[in-house]
Amino acid sequence: MIDTESFEYAASRWQDLYLFLKDKGYDVYAPGVKVGECTSPYLVVKNNGLADVAGFSSKQWLYSVIVYVPKQQYSTLEVLVTQVETDMKEIAPLFKPRNVHTPSYYDDDIKAHSISLEYSNYRRDVLF
Repeated sequence: MIDTESFEYAASRWQDLYLFLKDKGYDVYAPGVKVGECTSPYLVVKNNGLADVAGFSSKQWLYSVIVYVPKQQYSTLEVLVTQVETDMKEIAPLFKPRNVHTPSYYDDDIKAHSISLEYSNYRRDVLF
C-alpha cells in the first residue's frame, strides 16, 4: 500500500498510474502513442471514464492497464499480467482492482497479444 504522507501525487490520477508503472520499470504508453509492430512487452494506461456511486457523493473513475506481448511470446502474457497485478497492490487503495480481465486478444496489425486489467479510483464529486 502507498504511504499517503510521502506519495507525490501528479496532476491527475491517470498520471499517477502512468508514472507509478513507469517507475516500476515498465515500458508504458498513453493510448494511440505506441505505433508499429510489438517487439517487446509494454503497457498502455487508459482512462475509461466514470460512474456514479449510488447514494454517495463520490464518483468511481475507471482505468485500464492493457498488457501487450509480441506474437511469439504468448506464454509470457499471463506471467506479465500477474507481475503487473502484484505491483499494483503497492498503489492501493488509490487504485483498486475491479477483478476484471478481458480475454486475451491477438491484434494482427501490431503482432501482439493483450489482456486488459481494470482498476478504479474513488473521488468525491466536487461541485463548481
